[in-house]
Amino acid sequence: MAYLGSKANSKGIIEILNNPMFNDYDYLEPFFGYGRIGFRVTNKNSYTLSDYNTNLVKLYAYLQSNPTSYPVISKDEYYRLKTSTDPDDTNNRVVAAFAYSWFGKEFGSYVPISRAQSNLNYYDKIRTNSVFIDNTIRQCDYGEYNPVGKLIYCDPPYESTCGYRNNSGGKNHFDHDKFWSTIREWSKSNWVLVSEYHAPSDFVSVNEYTKKTTLNGAGTGCRVKITTEKMFIHESRLEEYKKKLVIVPVLAKVSRKRPCKTVTLATVVKEKDTPWSWYKYVLYFFLL
Repeated sequence: MAYLGSKANSKGIIEILNNPMFNDYDYLEPFFGYGRIGFRVTNKNSYTLSDYNTNLVKLYAYLQSNPTSYPVISKDEYYRLKTSTDPDDTNNRVVAAFAYSWFGKEFGSYVPISRAQSNLNYYDKIRTNSVFIDNTIRQCDYGEYNPVGKLIYCDPPYESTCGYRNNSGGKNHFDHDKFWSTIREWSKSNWVLVSEYHAPSDFVSVNEYTKKTTLNGAGTGCRVKITTEKMFIHESRLEEYKKKLVIVPVLAKVSRKRPCKTVTLATVVKEKDTPWSWYKYVLYFFLL
């Protein structure tokens, strides 16, 4: 399921959060979004998951009620639900808000069932996910937490982007200075990793990846922008992070069109665009 701010293609983030150095930690994700990260985080002692968006949290509550089917929403019904305050409309409203919206942007613009089906299929998938089954996603602001000894992943509204809707339907102002100040404080007693395009100078990138962002809405033609997202850690935790990070061998894909004798070759791949040098060891197996 693709949507605004999606982390669907974020293998590098998952590899870090699931690194053995973080096994058995209590995991906190206060900007849970569509769960593209949290639902793939494994080997943790506990999971604390939340998001500020009330409609998104209500969608999760609806999915955890195990509905036997999803509503089919027409265009007229979509725009009626957009402004509805009737409690009886809650379930249909939250499905319309995300599943029937262009790229999952909350009540952005309507898409028919043919396009919404991929989103509904994603709902079926997460309903079988053990993290989803065993945990409740709560609605709250990240500032309500006072964590100690946790692994924390933050995917906040990015600076200089369109941001997120607030719970009244308007644009929400996100205080980025306050956020980074909070992360500095949390980093004193937790492992905190943050996804963003840029960060203050006392934060260091430990991972980066490119993704395609669709800029235009439905019916206007799509323009795609290539962006580079990074994963930051506070500089005070960098040396310890480098020492404790477990280097996991990666099995490289090898073409079967070029058979040869079985050999083992260790290749050191240096991370690009980072102010420090750390390495991944990639183990290649050439098959007979």
